[in-house]
Parts: sequence; C-alpha cells; structure tokens
Amino acid sequence: MKRILYNTAFALSLALAWLVAGGGAGSLQGQSGGSVSGNGKYKFRVLYTSEHLPAEAQQVLTKAHGGFALDRRAGRGEIYFALPGAGIVQISSDL
Repeated sequence: MKRILYNTAFALSLALAWLVAGGGAGSLQGQSGGSVSGNGKYKFRVLYTSEHLPAEAQQVLTKAHGGFALDRRAGRGEIYFALPGAGIVQISSDL
C-alpha cells in the first residue's frame, strides 16, 4: 500500500513540475523568450536567431540558399551544402 502511495505522489509531483515548467499542449503560445514557428503538431519555439552569430557569420548567412547533397552511401547519411563566403558545410547524420 505504501508503494502505491509513494508512486502516486511521485507521479503527481512530476506532472506538476512539468506543467509549471511550461509543458503541455498549449505551452508554446504566449510564452516570452522567443517566437513560435511551424504549425499544427510541429510548432516549436525559436530560441536562437542569426542575431546571436558574429557579424561575419551574419553576412555569409544572408547568401545561403538551396542546393543540398545527401551522402547515400551505407553507413553515411551526412548532408553537405555550399555557403558562399564560408565554404562547404557538413551536417552529420545524427545532427
């Protein structure tokens, strides 16, 4: 009986902490500290924008556009793209 009581109290405290920390379905709307991007189930809060980057990186970033290459070899999966002024950028398969 004690075990059920302790487990229930623990689960309730976790749920309360999650709700207080901003969890839940409607938590993305109305929170300060970033704008919301996406729609439907795929909404997320934007934490960092290009404003956090150095001035040199911001200048290069404005030239970024299309053209990705995926390494489809077995065991690979990296994504590559060219960023004019910076060079070739590699994104690992596990990000």
